[in-house]
Amino acid sequence: MSGYQDYNNLHNKGIYSKELISALIELKNKDVEGFTNLMLEVLRFDPAQVIADSSPSFKKTGALNKMMEYLETTERYEDCSFVRDLIKRINEQ
Repeated sequence: MSGYQDYNNLHNKGIYSKELISALIELKNKDVEGFTNLMLEVLRFDPAQVIADSSPSFKKTGALNKMMEYLETTERYEDCSFVRDLIKRINEQ
């Protein structure tokens, strides 16, 4: 999880915190697993905020579907289930 440990408590700062966004940008291209783990922590910490976010639903679900593809290839099926449920909740709103 190279570098991921440095980001363990960022999900507490809120989905729009500068620190979280900076960490995600840093991780996105150099540590896919770390990026995915941090995103999952954020999503689990406050899924209602993600669902209520004003971004178009198709953008949110598109990003979540990409995440789910990665989770499936790494056989993280419990995480897939969580993301699938989140996508369903976004589509129902």
